[in-house]
Amino acid sequence: MKLSILLAAYNIRDYIDSAIFSVIHGIVNNPMVELLILDDESDDGTWECIQKWTCYENVKAVRVNHSGLGALRNHGLRIARGEYILFLDGDDYLKAGWFEALKESLSEGSHDLIIFQWRTVSDDGNQLSGPHGKCSIADMTVACWNKCYRKEVIRNQWFPENVYFEDSGFSLLAWEKSKSRTFVGQVLYMHRNRLQGISRRTNSFEEHMGVLSGLTEALNYKGPDKTMIKIIAADIVIKRLIVMNHSGQMILRNEFEIVREFFYKNGLFLIHLDRGPRHLILQALVSYCICFNRIGAFRLVLRHFVI
Repeated sequence: MKLSILLAAYNIRDYIDSAIFSVIHGIVNNPMVELLILDDESDDGTWECIQKWTCYENVKAVRVNHSGLGALRNHGLRIARGEYILFLDGDDYLKAGWFEALKESLSEGSHDLIIFQWRTVSDDGNQLSGPHGKCSIADMTVACWNKCYRKEVIRNQWFPENVYFEDSGFSLLAWEKSKSRTFVGQVLYMHRNRLQGISRRTNSFEEHMGVLSGLTEALNYKGPDKTMIKIIAADIVIKRLIVMNHSGQMILRNEFEIVREFFYKNGLFLIHLDRGPRHLILQALVSYCICFNRIGAFRLVLRHFVI
């Protein structure tokens, strides 16, 4: 079997049929592909919707005790039979023709990582932004879902559990481990920007800093792209702080100290010049504030920047 699609679902009854149909439409009973639908003990009727699709030979539905997205994906990784893994969130969907676009790269079997493009869409499917994703570590998008991973490469790689933003370092680490990568220059993944989604609602500092758990393993891996991973990691953490600030959340001194310690421990005080002067200024100012524990100046800087 060439490909296992791991579809994670929790209380998304209004979207799950669309996600499943987007997969099945292209691979009905295709022995090259299996769809594993992983339900995190939904209680809104999502599980009942899922069960309707198990009439197809290459669809398997698995219900686990409620344990969060990281644990759900890890369970899928343990039972997946495909040579490659593709992650799909249950409120997103694949674009028509996705399998044909990936088929050649999958059939070659020589690539450790296959990257493709994606768009952001609204609740009702209207396009909001994109295309996103390129074949470079800096621009591929750090989310885990616009890629196919060779299972052998990520065999001992897991998502942090019981945290939010748990996939922040998964694809970075997979990139480092990959010896061969390829890029499919087509939009194949549609990411739904829901108001109720984790990335849109107001999260606590602890929830935002789930990214630290997700980034740690990638930062500890000693590969040729170590410096770029540090730069990307710093950008990810700073972005989470900006999101907090613009949602009106006060970052407390003890919370600021956690970020400062993480930066020092991982050597994240780096400056890069390839994303324009505005990004350079923001990065330099925030890095200065973190380095010297200037929380007042830090709050002032963030007031003048938007994402």
